[in-house]
Amino acid sequence: MPRPVDCAELGVSVKFGQATCYDDGTIAVSGPAVLWAPSLRLGLDGRARRVGPIQGAILDLVARGLRTRGELASALGASPDTVSYSLRSLVRKGLLVAVRATDGGPCRTLYFLPGQPWAEELRERGMRPCRAAR
Repeated sequence: MPRPVDCAELGVSVKFGQATCYDDGTIAVSGPAVLWAPSLRLGLDGRARRVGPIQGAILDLVARGLRTRGELASALGASPDTVSYSLRSLVRKGLLVAVRATDGGPCRTLYFLPGQPWAEELRERGMRPCRAAR
C-alpha cells in the first residue's frame, strides 16, 4: 500500500487546490487543482528520455570528466558529426547541460551533467562564460 509523502519529494509543486502524493509516484487530487511538475514533464512521453548506446557512452564519459565534443569523439572513436547529433539530443532531453565558455580565445561549448558544479570547473580551467550576443 503506498504511503503519503511530501509532493516536493516527487518534484511536484501544488500551486492551487488539494493534492496528496504517494511514494509510488501517484498523485490524488480532490477538486480542481494546479500542479507544476517540471521533472515529470519529460516522463510523459516514453521516448522523451530514451538513451541509445552512443548517448549512454557519452553520459558515462561526461561523468568521468570529458567536456568537449572533440574529447568525446576521440574517446568513443566515433565521427564528430555523430557525437554532435547525440550531444544536441542529450541537451534537448535535459540529460546534459551545455555551457559556452572562453579562456580568452573563441567560445567553446563544454558539457556537464545536471547538478555538476560547472561554474567551479570553469574557474579551475581559467575560463569564464561567454557573453550573450547583443
